Amino acid sequence: IHPLALEMNILKAANTGITIALVCCLYQVYFHWILFTRLQRHLTRGAHMDTRVSVGNVASHLGFVIEVLVCIPHVPPGYSTEFAAYSFGNLVSYRIEAVFCVVNIMRCYLCWWIFVQFMVSDLPFRHTLQNVVAMEFGSRFALKRAMNSWTAPLFLFAAMLIHIVFFGYIYRLSEISACFLPGDKHWKCQWAEATTWTTATGAEFTKANDIWILNSMWFIYVTLTTVGYGDMSPDTNFGRFFSVLACFLGILLASLITATLNVLLRFSANEDSGIHVMFRERARIN
Repeated sequence: IHPLALEMNILKAANTGITIALVCCLYQVYFHWILFTRLQRHLTRGAHMDTRVSVGNVASHLGFVIEVLVCIPHVPPGYSTEFAAYSFGNLVSYRIEAVFCVVNIMRCYLCWWIFVQFMVSDLPFRHTLQNVVAMEFGSRFALKRAMNSWTAPLFLFAAMLIHIVFFGYIYRLSEISACFLPGDKHWKCQWAEATTWTTATGAEFTKANDIWILNSMWFIYVTLTTVGYGDMSPDTNFGRFFSVLACFLGILLASLITATLNVLLRFSANEDSGIHVMFRERARIN
């Protein structure tokens, strides 16, 4: 599809609407968070309770500024461009749409806060308890609770699947050169190094885009499991960067799987007590 086609402009307009909605939601979240913080200080320290929260109070909050800077960048309707870069002496061209697809995927971090609220939503009086025992029901508590329950394998399987799809899509975007896509192309795409690439050993090959995301997901899977069959390898700098990042996060997931299995396969306190009682009775009988 041409980057300025009607279908693409409709999608870009929808993305603009989603961006505005996200900023409004973030404003509401930080508006209530500031109120909640003031209420906590009023109850624990006796500070004056000011219920008026201005736009400036929200806009000056560092967390709000960072999240807005993450969520706002996008490509508006009717705009498209390309830029070329050298990767190991080979020329690769990226469309601005592909670059901002990677940026917009970072918005998925918002799903983490939904997960945190889901993990603590069934705990009554948690805000009161948080003030009494100085306990925080945040990300670390939600992660610990998820990994110490019988649903831990399901959470880890979902995390592994999301990891493969997420980095598979980004890896695919990193390896695709816009010189081989329909539509207007960067003027450097006419150069020989844009179509004929050279490997590290000096061998030449004709560059071709692999648009199948299943192939990219397969590469990420064998990378994060540290298998590395060698049937696929990144050709670009961005592809290698995201491959390394996927590998590190894969090691972290593997560590969580090991820790979770250690917890699930360990005898509970009741099981330990029952086993000791049975051994004691057997020794008494014998």
